[in-house]
Amino acid sequence: MKKGVFVYICLILGCWLSFADNEKTTKEFNKNALTVISFVQDISDIKATISLKNNTDTTIYSFSANIIYKDMNGEVLDYKPININLEIPPKLSKTFTIPAFGRSANYVYYKTDFVPSNARKFKIDFELKDYSTKKVKAKPIKKVFNSNKDYEDISLDRVSTKTSTTEDNSVGIVMLIILLVVVLPVLFIFFGLIPYKMAKSRGRNPILWILLCFIITPIWVYLILAIIGDSEEKRRKYYEQMRQNEEKRRQYYEQMRQSQRQQ
Repeated sequence: MKKGVFVYICLILGCWLSFADNEKTTKEFNKNALTVISFVQDISDIKATISLKNNTDTTIYSFSANIIYKDMNGEVLDYKPININLEIPPKLSKTFTIPAFGRSANYVYYKTDFVPSNARKFKIDFELKDYSTKKVKAKPIKKVFNSNKDYEDISLDRVSTKTSTTEDNSVGIVMLIILLVVVLPVLFIFFGLIPYKMAKSRGRNPILWILLCFIITPIWVYLILAIIGDSEEKRRKYYEQMRQNEEKRRQYYEQMRQSQRQQ
């Protein structure tokens, strides 16, 4: 009899301890321990940015959750399970990224500032599945993809980097061509050809005035040359040429008069 009572008491105690442990575990898990503060995904984004706030009094080191994508009518479009190792101190927020949803179908988060006319809006629900307050060795973020969905492959990061590098090289080549075809000829004309012609036509040293273009800018050189006009030597040569022409004209008329007298 005593043995049966002892076994009965042990069974009751075991059931009570099991219930208490389950109740404790249930109380420890708080589905609102992490909440979404912000979600950003533009139509051109390869990755979406999520900011989560830790609402508990302890640091959370990792968590698993479902991100449920819905249209504006509340219909579920898809969901994405995530497992993240991320240290979030109590009452503070942390930001991380995941592959963008529906990028090939022009999906854009409904709170985006600028939504193109061809974009399809969506919103999200964050469903926390589990979290840990124990610090574990950091592991790479596990990226889960559904091959039948519109999620971007992990190789997109490398493809994006290569594409960005190629675009930068293309832009550099275009800028070089513009520099060679447009900018350099314009600089040659303004800093070389125009001051050279103006200085030489006024009997002044072209090299000196070309150098002045790099010191006081071409506009000032043009104005100064236009104001000071011809050099003294140029004027002297001009008046000398005029005098010689006048002398030749006088001699010509003198010869004409003598010829008429002889006739």
